[in-house]
Amino acid sequence: MHLAPLPWLLFWASVAAEFAPSYDPLAQHASELLQAPTLASICVRISAIDSGMGLVALAIGVWRVSGQRIAVGAICWMIFGVSMLTNGLWPTGHPMHGFNAIGIANMIALEMSQIGFSAWSANGRAFAVTTVMSIAGIVYLWLNLGRTPARSRLPLK
Repeated sequence: MHLAPLPWLLFWASVAAEFAPSYDPLAQHASELLQAPTLASICVRISAIDSGMGLVALAIGVWRVSGQRIAVGAICWMIFGVSMLTNGLWPTGHPMHGFNAIGIANMIALEMSQIGFSAWSANGRAFAVTTVMSIAGIVYLWLNLGRTPARSRLPLK
């Protein structure tokens, strides 16, 4: 299992794109590659499932380090990890793909994790970086909402 989810996801999505020449990474979601020829689909499945497992491992680590009985940040990371896992199990358009966008919990995962770590929340720089990253996540989601695929632009065969 790989524990750097975003770089791992981007690496495998880039490899997958090489096997689907009609794929445009600026205009299409990586999930659309699940409907591409076999090698591209396999690469995207690997990236989503492995990234999801990495996020679940992160959630377990955040929960253990926080020492809290209920760690909201860890729960958010866990939900996001499961959402990523389902992206690799079911294709775009399937009701279970991305667990119907439940992965939006990642928008507050950083802030909730910060609340769980008193030493981290007392550090003004860490707080500022966390806040900027959370806002960047919201901007990323907003940019992607306008191009959510109703149907894939890739040929199925």
